[in-house]
Amino acid sequence: MNLFHLKCFCDAARSGSLSESARSNLVTHSAASQAIRALEQQLNVKLLHHGKRRFQLTEEGEALFLRGQELLDQFEDLRTEILERANGPSGDVVFGAPQSLVADAFTSALRVSREKYPQLRVRIRTGAAGLVKQMVRDRECAFVILVDDGDLAEFKQETLFSGDFLVVSSSKRADPMRDGLLVTDREKYEVKRFLKEGRPLWGNHPPINLEVLSWSLIRKLCLEGLGCGLVPDYVVREELKRKQLFRVKEAPKTIRYSVKAIWPQNRVLTRSARALLDLLKARPQS
Repeated sequence: MNLFHLKCFCDAARSGSLSESARSNLVTHSAASQAIRALEQQLNVKLLHHGKRRFQLTEEGEALFLRGQELLDQFEDLRTEILERANGPSGDVVFGAPQSLVADAFTSALRVSREKYPQLRVRIRTGAAGLVKQMVRDRECAFVILVDDGDLAEFKQETLFSGDFLVVSSSKRADPMRDGLLVTDREKYEVKRFLKEGRPLWGNHPPINLEVLSWSLIRKLCLEGLGCGLVPDYVVREELKRKQLFRVKEAPKTIRYSVKAIWPQNRVLTRSARALLDLLKARPQS
């Protein structure tokens, strides 16, 4: 079986688009289509319902996609292992994470990775937690890093570090009832837990001023004196040290968090991905 033909087919099946498969494999739409037809001829089965406007796999196509992707992954892992045995950690390693998590927790580690593994090319895909989860499901990343939201059972998991969610303000005398709360989203697990813990203080009407996109933006708004923000401690560690921000005393009890790396249950990290993950876990500061 021609691996290029199989890859064209699996890329098309995963994306639902022959054009996307052609783009991924740096060939024309016609060449991608011909590769899939060649695969059909070799197997003597129809893999696609040809002639319809929407992309649709046959039953045989569904079966080949599931097993074929596993075969391609095994081949790629083997190729990477051979290169790593000769060169050490090298090649491309793609990982995903929310943008603020990379910026606030891992910039120093990524700088060290360049010095320690000069042949390793690290690429980062950023997005919200739900998006990066989908990236690793779709095999766009070797692993992704995110704050555990209690919905990671489908993945292999490894804890990189843990800490606390804090309520912070630019004022030592801040009061959430008076100054208002800044949170990311009422539906996020830590916000739900925080609001539940705060019911003795504010009943069913929490004093939320704003729901904003990211913890980094909450930090900036707190520095501008626009309220009391709920953020993980790693986001505001430097501001607390410099006394630009202060922990709010009139707030519910601390909520713990864990930052985890996750990847599919049926995948094994390559040596290069493992080396990078170990370095991120160590979080060197210089």
